[in-house]
Amino acid sequence: MRIGWSGAPWTRPDDLALLRPLARWIAARPAQLRLVHVGHGEGRLSLAEALELDPALVDTVPLQGHSTYLQALRFHIGLAPLAAGSFNTYKSPIKVLEYSQIGIPWLASDAQPYRDLCKQWHWPGRLCRTGEDWIEQLQPLLNHHKRLQEGQALQALCRVQASYASGVARWSQLLQSNPARLVSSSAA
Repeated sequence: MRIGWSGAPWTRPDDLALLRPLARWIAARPAQLRLVHVGHGEGRLSLAEALELDPALVDTVPLQGHSTYLQALRFHIGLAPLAAGSFNTYKSPIKVLEYSQIGIPWLASDAQPYRDLCKQWHWPGRLCRTGEDWIEQLQPLLNHHKRLQEGQALQALCRVQASYASGVARWSQLLQSNPARLVSSSAA
């Protein structure tokens, strides 16, 4: 079973540090579990280095353009760590949206962007605060039927809640709203 993360580790070492207990747990089960990193940059901090693992324990897919990037997300469970901090409070939940879009169940940090998405979707989420939470939340997804069921449910939610059409409608609504209100809210 492949458990993956996508991104540039050299820009996110604090976020990835949250996964170290999970990474050690996965690494202790090489016959059953494999870590996958989509976005590897040769000569830069690797996911294995950020997680303090032997590089042989992490399969890598090189950094690439967005059109091929989504096709490279070939793993069974996605990871979305965000460390506490004001910068991450304002991030989008794009990583879990990408996972959801293609039916990959995910574990995410109990951080504002992911909490907001779960609330909007009326989805309990697999949100993690501690290293132990990452392991505990992963274990039910090791069951093929549970993983498939959850991936399909997330994909259906994504189609309804975050489809291209709904994004266009939201932008249209925003652009047609009172411009003075937008200026005053951005100045606040």
